[in-house]
Amino acid sequence: MDIKKYAAIDIGSNAIRLLISNIVTKKGNEPQFKKSSLVRVPIRLGEDSFIKGFISEKTRILGDLDSVLTGDWTAKRLNVLMRMLLCTASFELIFETDVPKRVLISEYTDLAHAFFEDNEAAFAAGILSALTAKFRPE
Repeated sequence: MDIKKYAAIDIGSNAIRLLISNIVTKKGNEPQFKKSSLVRVPIRLGEDSFIKGFISEKTRILGDLDSVLTGDWTAKRLNVLMRMLLCTASFELIFETDVPKRVLISEYTDLAHAFFEDNEAAFAAGILSALTAKFRPE
């Protein structure tokens, strides 16, 4: 018997989903796919990302993200997945003010833990806290 773990990421119009499955193969049998975990995090990118094909506030968001990074860190230096996670969180913190900041922090911290090791997820949580302090200080 051989067991392998595979992951798939789906970035849709209203959520990012991470599916982790175990694939069990036994000699002479068809492979069996068993869902190990599914993480779904809602996102609200705004209609411009679908009508125009891009987030029109991207330059601003990258600048705002750079402003809370310390030392030699810049948004462009971040792992692409980490940058996407933090840029999406920034967009929601700035423009989707109807979503409570505690909900946003919780959702994006969970997402960071789904994709990254503990130290990287803690880094993301720290940046999320700094972004929240900057854009939603109330």
